Amino acid sequence: MRFDASQHQRLGQVQKLTPSMIQHMQVLQLPLAELEATLEEQFESNFMLEQVEPEAPEPTQPKADADQPPRDDEAGFDRLAESERTMPEATDNLYESRPKAKSDQDRDGKIDAMANAEGRPQSIEEQLLDQWREAEVSSEIATLGVRVIEHLAPDGFFRHDVDELAATLGSGSNRLQEALDAVQSWLDPPGIAARSYPECYAIQIKRRELEDPSEDVGHWTLLLDLLANDWDDLLNNRLKKISEQRDCSIAEIEASRDLLGQLKKQPVRTLDNERPSIVRPEIAIERDESGVISARSLKNRFPKFRLNPEYEAILKTGGLNDTDSDQFRKARDEARQLLEAIEQRHRTVERVANAIVARQQSFFTEGDGSLVPLMMEEIAEQLDISVSTVSRAVDDKWAETPRGMLCLRDFFVGGLVDREGRPVAYETVKKKVQALVDAEDRRRPLSDAAIEKALQEEGIDIKRRTVAKYREELSIPNSELRKRHSD
Repeated sequence: MRFDASQHQRLGQVQKLTPSMIQHMQVLQLPLAELEATLEEQFESNFMLEQVEPEAPEPTQPKADADQPPRDDEAGFDRLAESERTMPEATDNLYESRPKAKSDQDRDGKIDAMANAEGRPQSIEEQLLDQWREAEVSSEIATLGVRVIEHLAPDGFFRHDVDELAATLGSGSNRLQEALDAVQSWLDPPGIAARSYPECYAIQIKRRELEDPSEDVGHWTLLLDLLANDWDDLLNNRLKKISEQRDCSIAEIEASRDLLGQLKKQPVRTLDNERPSIVRPEIAIERDESGVISARSLKNRFPKFRLNPEYEAILKTGGLNDTDSDQFRKARDEARQLLEAIEQRHRTVERVANAIVARQQSFFTEGDGSLVPLMMEEIAEQLDISVSTVSRAVDDKWAETPRGMLCLRDFFVGGLVDREGRPVAYETVKKKVQALVDAEDRRRPLSDAAIEKALQEEGIDIKRRTVAKYREELSIPNSELRKRHSD
């Protein structure tokens, strides 16, 4: 084998990412809360940044037009998107970097005031442990109850074998079972720490106030018995078999089964929903005086910063030594770059939002308006920017609308075209499937083939397997399980 060393010339273009391009993409990508946290850290570490008080004059900026050609920095977005495809290593960890804060010794009152934000919400486990601390049980059961809570699955169920976990914890099985029973009877909402769905439902029933005259005690009692002994048959709608074995009518069994609709399948989700994350809009979608729906940026609600004029004046006088001059100039350039990136973020999100609203006018103007199929590629082509820029501009960006608080990403939906060439969103088809099931005769529920035929008659070309897919996504059982055996 022979090795030769040689030199060759190669002509080509090399695409490099400037710090400005990277920061513009980073600022566009961040959710609003993270962007404000980043700005606060920069404000703390960069003396050239100054917060503008509400009464301070602010230079006016021309409103961005959705039909204007992209600015140079938007073109930079597209160059960066291409670089992400050709040089993935160049953009690794692009969004993980964060400016470092100064030490606590350098903090001032303004920074402390900005930092006085609400802390992170408690996790579900922490909420359950807080409840358990109030339980009126012995110290041993209290300790074992903590272990039970720590071993709950994310859906709130206890899926461990009691004997095996007791051996691991060095405890007796009977004592661990006692702790599990105590946790089930103490924690709210009822049903947490159940080992199965029948047990979850049974716990909820036992903790209901069945002494209330409005409660159908007889049917609740029958349902408890069915959960304990006939769950598989009940789940698979084998009501005739249950009726023959129990010598009771199918109507009674169906009435008891219908009570399951008043119970929670996963009670722990109630805890999760009680502490929702705070959503803050940065776009307002509203009707103007002429009746046209449009979008505008809510940047006036965003903390305002500018370059510190006193420090800028010091830099311009030229009275600094070389070291201090370099430090001032570096801080000024970093601050200016960040402020430009934030302003560009506001413009880009507003342009994209206006393009979306123009395509989804019927959703806002019609009483029962539905979203029309819309892809990010369409908005990217209209605004002459990359799809990745559109994706970043709508990711976790929220808008105040006449129909409530909505995420911009939710306006992009897939769809199909009916026989008349009109676009129909997938979500619209799902609503039609749900409506057909809601209106069906439960003694003769619609099969997937029947739903397919009904939609075909409405001009929607759809296959049975797609109907089954949508039905499953809507958590609708198949026709056999939906069938009622009595009037």
